[in-house]
Amino acid sequence: GNLVTDKASGYWARQAAAGVSHSHAEMLKAVALAVLVAVACAQNPPKPHISDNFEARVTIHARQHGGGDQYGDGFWVVWSAKNKAVENYRFHDGPVPLQAYALQRYDLGEVYEINSRDPRECHKRTVTGSLPSVWGFLSNSTFGGTQDYKGFQVDVWEANTAGVSVRLGVRHDETWRPVLLERRSSGYESFLEFGVFNNNTSPDPNQFNIPPPCQNATKAAPLF
Repeated sequence: GNLVTDKASGYWARQAAAGVSHSHAEMLKAVALAVLVAVACAQNPPKPHISDNFEARVTIHARQHGGGDQYGDGFWVVWSAKNKAVENYRFHDGPVPLQAYALQRYDLGEVYEINSRDPRECHKRTVTGSLPSVWGFLSNSTFGGTQDYKGFQVDVWEANTAGVSVRLGVRHDETWRPVLLERRSSGYESFLEFGVFNNNTSPDPNQFNIPPPCQNATKAAPLF
């Protein structure tokens, strides 16, 4: 049988033999259950609830397996209500910065990307459906414990989705705001630290304009 249940049954049987009343035993049982629930909640904090409409300033550390480390910074804006998102990072690891730019225009069925030291080198690909949720992985995530990060504790949530291992860190008292986000795949890994994170359901729409280098971009094969 269940070890915990068997032990509990044996305990209450011994109490009955000792003359403890049934009502008193039930009260003690309820108190013990409440304590167990409280301990379980303390061990597993509530999952983060982070908006899919936000503006963020981040620093980024990226590594291509077989290549060197790259350090940069930039911004990430998601307007889920309008099926738009944009990420724009610059890596300062050489005399000419490497630009990593991704404009997701699911409202148009297109994604535009620049990953080059030449900002004119833009490619586009076809997508279908709605903009995927940035934080959708949280529904299947598990609590990975706490981690000391720059002098304060963060709760870490872990998930594995589509071959990508994801770790999200949030402060226990600010579960609406990410502190760090780590993504690892077979060939690439990135670590983002959020310096600024603001919920925003009405960002500047000009941030999602297709930049001139991408307006005549070469069309790649559909990803989905």
